[in-house]
This record gives sequence, C-alpha cells and structure tokens, in this order.
Amino acid sequence: MTKFAKTLTALAAMATLTVFAAPMADAAPMKPVFKPAPVAMHTDPGAARKIDARIAGLRSDIRTGQRMHKLNAREVTSLTNKLDAIAGQKRADDRHGLSGREAASLNASLDNLSSQLRMASRH
Repeated sequence: MTKFAKTLTALAAMATLTVFAAPMADAAPMKPVFKPAPVAMHTDPGAARKIDARIAGLRSDIRTGQRMHKLNAREVTSLTNKLDAIAGQKRADDRHGLSGREAASLNASLDNLSSQLRMASRH
C-alpha cells in the first residue's frame, strides 16, 4: 500500500470516528418533552349556554311526555339515557371551551334526540 493510500485510509477512518462519535459526546442528556393539553382554537362562549338550554328543554319535554302519558317508561329511560350521554359529552368537551366542531356535533346529537322524542310521543 502506498503512502498516499495509507494516509487516505487513515483520514477516512478518523472522519468516520469524528462523524459518529462527536454527536454522542456533545449531545445533551435527553429531557422529557412537555406538551400542554390541546386547547380548542375557535371557542364560542355562547354555544355552551345555548346547548345547556337545549338540554334543559329536552329534559323538560321528556318529563312532560311522561306526565301526559305520551311516553312509556321504556321510552323515557331510553331518551333520558341518551340525553345524559350528550350532557356528559358536553361537559367533557367544555373543559377547555367548546370548539365550533364540538358545538356542531353536540347540536346534531340534540337534533337527533329531539326527532326521536317527537316520534316517540306521537303514539
């Protein structure tokens, strides 16, 4: 092996050691990354109140249907359980403020429940 080849091989070996060893020696110890909880970007403060009012109105309508004997016990239980699930989802979503998407989803669920209530109370 010529002197040039030996020198080139030695330089390549040193470069390899430098490239792979340097980052390890200079690297700071890894720290856990703190990521704050996501916050709803576009919150509507009035949406929560409107949804609460709709929930209260539907709850009242269910009680009225029961009192007027337009809903049987099974229907009352089913509708009340669905309403309670929607109210629970609203509480969970509202912890950081309702986003427009969350409010729309809750309103769609309330629309669906309102339709079910109307259908059940027709008999």
